[in-house]
Amino acid sequence: MALRQFCCMSKGYSVEQEFLSKVGEKVKLYRTKKQLTLQEFGEDIGLDKGNTQRLENGKNMTLLTLFKIAAILEVEPKDLLDFPLEFKIQDVEKFIQEKKEGRQKK
Repeated sequence: MALRQFCCMSKGYSVEQEFLSKVGEKVKLYRTKKQLTLQEFGEDIGLDKGNTQRLENGKNMTLLTLFKIAAILEVEPKDLLDFPLEFKIQDVEKFIQEKKEGRQKK
């Protein structure tokens, strides 16, 4: 719990980044269980080693990439999304508001 508190208190915390980080952690967990290197795994899903590592570190990905990852790791896509995520509704509302404001500025 201390790590979560630190994460939330750090500058730039966002519920969406926490979500992406947890997805990346799941991908890495299943990849290492299958004993695939980043290079091998990246080739299988159509990415280079650097981009594959960025996904595991919480970079956003498309649903198609998530599907490819699940297929290569021989898991259901839902398995990559199965983790606890603690957040306040205010965090989600803030995220939505920021996205709306960003669209209005364009």
